[in-house]
Amino acid sequence: MLLETRESFRILERFCRHPHKDVNKDNLYINVKGVMSISGEVMFDLTGKIHIGNYVMLGDEVKIFTHDHEAKGIVPLLLNNKIVWRDKVINDDVWIFGRSSILMKCEVIAKGVVIGHGSIVTKSITEEYSIWAGNPARQVGTRL
Repeated sequence: MLLETRESFRILERFCRHPHKDVNKDNLYINVKGVMSISGEVMFDLTGKIHIGNYVMLGDEVKIFTHDHEAKGIVPLLLNNKIVWRDKVINDDVWIFGRSSILMKCEVIAKGVVIGHGSIVTKSITEEYSIWAGNPARQVGTRL
């Protein structure tokens, strides 16, 4: 589906998930200057803010997480309700292939980055036009 600026938010609502409505409400921010392509079953976690640039493509079943649960101490994890979140920026001309997950600790994906099918991105990607793949994702090439 190609999204134009005016209809972006209305259409994107069906891809949004609010796992912690009491934490950080309705923070999906779309910065679309042209078009954006989203395939089926994409999921945006809206605990933190998500800024999406121009010409971004998201494949089937891409998951973008902005929160995690703190797993420290001896309190049973089921009882530990400490939630941590980070905002996320996906810059222009990024292509995230299907079944990839962008975890909370990844705060930035640089311009022109390609993320291979099924990759798990655990940290920010700051090198423009780089190609990443794997679990955890690592740089495997460049578009230049």
